[in-house]
Amino acid sequence: MRKQESRKPNRMLRMAMVLLYLVVLTTWLTAGLYAKYTTHASSTDDARVAEWDVSATGEENAELTVDCTVAASAEDGYQITVQNASEVAVTYDIKIKLDTALPAGITAKLDGNQTAQISADRKSLTFSNAEYLATGTTQAEHSLNFVVEENAKTVIDDYASSFEVAVDIVQVN
Repeated sequence: MRKQESRKPNRMLRMAMVLLYLVVLTTWLTAGLYAKYTTHASSTDDARVAEWDVSATGEENAELTVDCTVAASAEDGYQITVQNASEVAVTYDIKIKLDTALPAGITAKLDGNQTAQISADRKSLTFSNAEYLATGTTQAEHSLNFVVEENAKTVIDDYASSFEVAVDIVQVN
């Protein structure tokens, strides 16, 4: 009986060795198979932010006086210049904030043709999408005019107000 007990561990050891050999062989064959279908690639990339250089200028401390006895009395207008020297195209809105409400019968026009959107309190005027400026150094000059409608000349007294001009600029994609 002693002999049989000593053989069992040898047989178990042999079976463990064969099993280990088969696992190593399978791993080696699988690794070789996957190596055929594996590739390696590398790349680089750079990103940068486009330069933003847009400016708007106009008269300081602007005062507006309209002689309401004459139609289109403020023909000389208020000059606004917007310049785009950036690497992106822009569009913009011109917004006017009046200290005194604009009487009914007086309208504001930009460049003689675009009529302003007037707020309910008649103290804010907006010219939406006033202009598109392409990339590079481009500029647009605008004339803001206040025009008295023909039927309102005798109803309105002279109108005067201080006002501020704001230009809201948006990048165009």
